[in-house]
Amino acid sequence: MSAVNSVKNPSFFFAGKGRHGAIFTVSNNVRGQHHTFKITASKDGAVFFVSRLTAPEHYAFMGTIFNKSNPTVKIGKKSKVPADHVGFKVIDWSLGQVVAGKDLPAGYAIQHNGCCARCGKVLTDPQSIDRGIGPTCAKAMGIA
Repeated sequence: MSAVNSVKNPSFFFAGKGRHGAIFTVSNNVRGQHHTFKITASKDGAVFFVSRLTAPEHYAFMGTIFNKSNPTVKIGKKSKVPADHVGFKVIDWSLGQVVAGKDLPAGYAIQHNGCCARCGKVLTDPQSIDRGIGPTCAKAMGIA
């Protein structure tokens, strides 16, 4: 079983704004486990809020990322996910893999949900699907 990584560009993780966000699933097919996360930016884009899917259409706040180049989720007082939850290890590992440009081990996958991380529109262009960000939003972000 090979590794799948539809999230190849770190910009994807930090593109989310407003109610939209970078939604992606990290899976370990060897163990049969997966976790779905959503990352949205603050209004000024300085910090990023991480949530984990806990029920259909419901994301529970986990913590905050303060540094895009060293994206570690810092748990806060308002976290709805216990500090010892495996989701913290999974999100930190997956962000680190993509930001460092590392290949995933066999059996692991990080896949976006098929929608633009910035505006939430369905992606249809192959380049946009690879990037996880549509052409208009990529241009606005200066990554087109």
